[in-house]
Amino acid sequence: MGLGITGDIPICGRWNGRSRPADVGVVRRNTFHLRGGPDPITFGAGIENGDIPIVGDWNGDGTADVGVVRENCFFLRGRREPIRYGSGIAHGDIPIVGAWDGAHDQIGIVHGKYFFLRHGDGSVSTITFGNGFAHGDLPITGRWDGESRTQIGVVRGNVFHLRHSDGSVTWRVFGDGACGGDVPLVGDWTGTGRDGIGVARKTKDFFKPDGDVVPYGNGFTITFAPPSTM
Repeated sequence: MGLGITGDIPICGRWNGRSRPADVGVVRRNTFHLRGGPDPITFGAGIENGDIPIVGDWNGDGTADVGVVRENCFFLRGRREPIRYGSGIAHGDIPIVGAWDGAHDQIGIVHGKYFFLRHGDGSVSTITFGNGFAHGDLPITGRWDGESRTQIGVVRGNVFHLRHSDGSVTWRVFGDGACGGDVPLVGDWTGTGRDGIGVARKTKDFFKPDGDVVPYGNGFTITFAPPSTM
C-alpha cells in the first residue's frame, strides 16, 4: 500500500494571477474547485479512474491551471496533446511540477530518491535527494528562495526538508505528518514570490505556519504505508 486519498483531494495554486497570493482548492472526482478562483473546472476522468490531479502555470502567464496524469501521460489543460514521460505511477513514478528553467511550469517525476526534471527543450536533469517514497519521503517542489526557478524537497513524517538552489538544505517541523492524516502543501501564501509550506488536514482544514486556518471542501481520508513497511 502507498499514499491513498479518498474524498476531496487538496490542491493549491495562484488562481488569480502572479500578483495574488496562492489559495487552496480541492479536486472532487474530475472537478477542480478553486477557492477564490474561477468557476469549477471539469477535466479528466477522476482519480477513481486513474487520474492524478496536478496544478501548474503551463503558459507562463502567472495563473495556475489544472491537469491530470494518467499512467505515464501528462494531460495539461489548454494543451492539445499529452506529454508522455516516465513509466507511470504503477511502476513507482510520482509526478511533480515546477519551473525548472524559471519560466512556465514543466513536468517531472520522482522515482525512489531521484528527481527527474523535464525541461522545455525535452532534456532531463537528475537530482538525487532524500530517501525515496519507499522509506517515507513525499516529494514536494517550490520556490524556497524567491527565485524564478523551482527547487525540490521532501516531507518525512512532519519534517519538511527543503533543498535550495545552492544545494544547501533547511528543514522545518510542521503538522502531524501523513501518518497523522496531513497532506503537505506548498504555495506562495503572501504573494511575494517565495513559497511557503502548509498542510491539509482530513477535517477539511488547510493550515499555514503563520496560524492561518482555511476551511474548504468536504474533507478526505488518507492512508499512508510506504511499501518497505509492509
